Amino acid sequence: MKYMDSVELPLSDGWPSYLNGFFKMWDGAVKFCYDEYNRVMARNEDGTSEVWYTAPEGERLPYIGYWTNACPGHPPLADLQEHHKDEEIYHYGGYTISHKSQWSYVCKRDGEEVWNFRCHSWRYTDISEWNDSIYFGTAGGGGYLYLLDLHTGKPILSLKTGATVYIPRRENKVYVFQREKRKTFLVCVDLNDGSILDRVELPGMHNEDCALRLIGNTIHAVTYTLAKDRTYSHGIWHRIEV
Repeated sequence: MKYMDSVELPLSDGWPSYLNGFFKMWDGAVKFCYDEYNRVMARNEDGTSEVWYTAPEGERLPYIGYWTNACPGHPPLADLQEHHKDEEIYHYGGYTISHKSQWSYVCKRDGEEVWNFRCHSWRYTDISEWNDSIYFGTAGGGGYLYLLDLHTGKPILSLKTGATVYIPRRENKVYVFQREKRKTFLVCVDLNDGSILDRVELPGMHNEDCALRLIGNTIHAVTYTLAKDRTYSHGIWHRIEV
């Protein structure tokens, strides 16, 4: 991976929750869409911003975490349906994987338990399959990227990340944030064996609100910075070539 450049994202309300915005392609360019003062904003790669939509007086936009898409001149599309991760059931290769409790999982085959696994904190991602493995991310109370053997439930990798909400993937490679003390890294993991192929330090810090997406050959990632008084200062949009 090669760090390319970055663009500052102002935190107009002093709180980084809008960093839970999302990256998208629009008119041949990457935009970062977010909520600012009840407006749909689109940040450009050169640091300028566009107002795509302003909510009518007396109305509020849905919480940014519910947005699924946005375009100029229209309110954002939002998924307002409640989703309970601990009620999801996954079927891979004859195996059925479900929650045993909020932090525990059970895998069954033909109705019989094959393995169970307990992780740290709540699952924020889907459980995805790669060859004979499954992987997922957790956050809240400490986050991990888990890679498990589908047949045995044995951990191939338990990577402490601080918070894993997004796991962009290209073929056998996935990319996740990792927090170590006061530093943030972008880590590339090989799903074939759980090895860490590369790691790049990113200025700033990350939490479960920070966006991460692979578009073309570029990872777009958001971190935030703190002022001397420990209040939030601004966000940073990073671009990393993969």
